[in-house]
Amino acid sequence: MKIAILGGTGDLGTGLAIRWARKHEVIIGSRDEQKAVNEAKDYASKAILAYQTELKGTIKGMKNEDAAKEADVVVIAIPAQYLIDFLKNIGDYINKEALIISPIVPINKKDGKFIYDPTIIAPNARSAGEVIARTLKNRVVSSFHTLPAKKLADPYSMLNYDLLYCSSDKSATDIFTNLATDLDERLNPLYVGDIELSYLLESITVTILNISLNTKRWNLSIKFI
Repeated sequence: MKIAILGGTGDLGTGLAIRWARKHEVIIGSRDEQKAVNEAKDYASKAILAYQTELKGTIKGMKNEDAAKEADVVVIAIPAQYLIDFLKNIGDYINKEALIISPIVPINKKDGKFIYDPTIIAPNARSAGEVIARTLKNRVVSSFHTLPAKKLADPYSMLNYDLLYCSSDKSATDIFTNLATDLDERLNPLYVGDIELSYLLESITVTILNISLNTKRWNLSIKFI
């Protein structure tokens, strides 16, 4: 499967690319094509070192527009405040049959604490996942918000977490759960509901960040028991 990570030169994109390359063709997308190419080479080297003969996929870099055209799955990994303009610019390049995954969390920091603030996307926005679904009309899954980026980027780290996700399309959930366990078989995808409930998932990340801020415990995630 061809997976494009748009904005894939950030922390989250690093881990997704390295881990998915074990089985899939990964495309790193960026506004700066050369940056994408350079990062892809770095990720590929790390994937080869980690997986050696198990490595069946590839990692390459392209401009966002070119990456979007090729992909069966598109991960939009950009800051929330740029989402509306990004969707306007990239929407026509995305295959209408492609599955979109949103790990975006609209977040602000105020008075020394993190707050969930979807209004940084648009005045009436409720969540990033819902904005993407309404704008692109593709199948959309909202997830990956609570994966610790540093542990994700370390292919030797075990991701023994519950992974919450929202989607309004059953066929999308089947594809997504397979992709999730391709990152680490220990990940346990848990369905929360339709994409309209995406705000519940996104805001959990803000809770985790405030816990880290106040306890100095970093790279936390969640598991339900």
